[in-house]
Amino acid sequence: MILVMLRYYATGSFQKLDGDVMNICQQSVSRIITTVSNLIALQMKMFVKFPSTVEDINQVKQKFFEVAQFPG
Repeated sequence: MILVMLRYYATGSFQKLDGDVMNICQQSVSRIITTVSNLIALQMKMFVKFPSTVEDINQVKQKFFEVAQFPG
């Protein structure tokens, strides 16, 4: 399941093509992508943190600028 989902996200190709490459039907690819994506989303709060204070937001803006001259 993970390989199917990773291939789909990495290539951005069509589910039918991914299914053909992995030797499964498009419907199975769709179910796998939905299932794995939902499982990842359930864990998101453990790994994705957004700045909550003005100070934290400004610090993130500064770091983006330092790394890639990305304006805040």
